[in-house]
Amino acid sequence: MVKVISIYVSRLFSVSRLLLLLVLIINSRVNAEVLQQTLNPANDVNSNANLNANEQLKATVHLSKKSLTPGQQLSLTIDIYYREGTDIFFDPTQYDWQPFSLVQHRKNAPQWLDKNQQSTDIENYQWQINHVIDLIAPIAGNYQLPTITLNSYWQHQHQALKVGLEEVSVLSSFSNVKTDVKLQPIQSFVSPANKVNSSAMFITYFAITTILSLAIFTIFLKQRRSRFKVQQQFNNHPRVLLPEELIAKVNNINKQGRGEYDWQGLRQCIQQQLGFDPMAEQDNQQNLALSKQYMSARFSSDHKASYINICEQIAITKGSQY
Repeated sequence: MVKVISIYVSRLFSVSRLLLLLVLIINSRVNAEVLQQTLNPANDVNSNANLNANEQLKATVHLSKKSLTPGQQLSLTIDIYYREGTDIFFDPTQYDWQPFSLVQHRKNAPQWLDKNQQSTDIENYQWQINHVIDLIAPIAGNYQLPTITLNSYWQHQHQALKVGLEEVSVLSSFSNVKTDVKLQPIQSFVSPANKVNSSAMFITYFAITTILSLAIFTIFLKQRRSRFKVQQQFNNHPRVLLPEELIAKVNNINKQGRGEYDWQGLRQCIQQQLGFDPMAEQDNQQNLALSKQYMSARFSSDHKASYINICEQIAITKGSQY
């Protein structure tokens, strides 16, 4: 009897040891997974950042008319939905709207999106801003408006969203005139009546010419005022600073213990020294590289090094042109 009990106890002890070993193995695997997640927390953050990089903004376009007559105004409304902390760069004056004429454009203040009222396709965005662009239609024909590019930055990530615009039809004002009208035979007039008729025709022609001249002059004034407003935006500085002057401003430590980064002055310096706008689209590869460097410099972790590097490139490129 004692021998049977001892055998049973030994087997029970063996089973207990196996269970204890199994528990230790499971516990070690769990601890290893927790330790790996603790040592590499950036993996999840980076994956989420890359996933959301393509969701920085969304844009919709609305045309006031898809068909119009020469001289009529076409209003183009661009609604941009974007995330909190996103910076957007878009300047309608940098695009070639020919054969349309750019009259003016308006940029409304950003609006906070109400979660209870917005649709599901924009539920990931918190802000909305819209641009209204007014154009004058050219002569009759079918025209394709240019593709616009919306540049945005969110958490040091750049996204260029290209928005295609629809085709616009400009119809002749005389397309609806009936052509089956039967003309009456011309009757002869006496000389005094012919003179009166000639005077009336001259007055009518003079009146039409005057009205057309006033309309063209009004459009010219609107375009000139629009260009003047754009030019004023780039004349905030008394004069354009040279690259070495911009570097000196950064190296000059102010009362707050930091230098002054004059990004607008740097943009004007590039325009004057190299002959192109870094905020506009570029075809030249060298200009394109400098434009990308300028647009991303302000979001760089080392502002000073990027800023001074751009200034030195301007001086080197300007010197090589002579």
